[in-house]
Amino acid sequence: MSDTLKKVAICCPCGEKAFHSFAEQIGHVQKGLQQLGVESIFYRIPGCSMLELARSSLAGYGMRSGADVLFWVDDDMTYKPEDAIRLCQEAFAHQTLVGAVASQRTVRGKMNIKLAHDPPYSMTMFDGGGLVEVVVVGFGMVAVSREVFARVGESLPDVHDLEEGMTKPYFKTAISDDGWWFGEDTSFCQRARAAGFKLYIDTTVRVGHKGVYEYQIEDTIGAVPRHESLPLHFV
Repeated sequence: MSDTLKKVAICCPCGEKAFHSFAEQIGHVQKGLQQLGVESIFYRIPGCSMLELARSSLAGYGMRSGADVLFWVDDDMTYKPEDAIRLCQEAFAHQTLVGAVASQRTVRGKMNIKLAHDPPYSMTMFDGGGLVEVVVVGFGMVAVSREVFARVGESLPDVHDLEEGMTKPYFKTAISDDGWWFGEDTSFCQRARAAGFKLYIDTTVRVGHKGVYEYQIEDTIGAVPRHESLPLHFV
């Protein structure tokens, strides 16, 4: 494996009609990567009702492209291009998964993470933040190294993708022993951890989640002003 990030596959399962700003943001990410000497390729699957199939197909495309990192972003997320690039660099440097913390699209909604630390636990968002280990992070904006997919795929069968090629069911949804359904992103995180990887979030990254308006982390604790630095305490 090269010690230099050379290629990123940008993967997006999305609706038939993406937000106008989505394409513009992807363009800025690709331009920023190009300025760093990193090749990028963009894969988009619109309107697939089986999200686990769409994500697994995109992962197959990214792996076959030879990408060092697969960068996942949903079309309803907003972010700074430099933050997206930093997630890719961190995922490559640590050879693992590094994601951003997003809010559900509701006031006092949940964050898209499950921490690896037992409460009580504190972490800081944005200024003063850093890498924090998690058990699960939603795939609203996540960078995953090629090695994670390679190792997870070792125990999975070959299956057909959406373009008459073959992939692995990386995102096949799982069911817990006590009967709870897991989403496709949670199921992938579980497989990555079972394969020996530690997963992380970068709490310096701010993302928005477009809905009635642009929901951000502050909305998980009530509709409050945006903060440059936000301490969070889990009890």
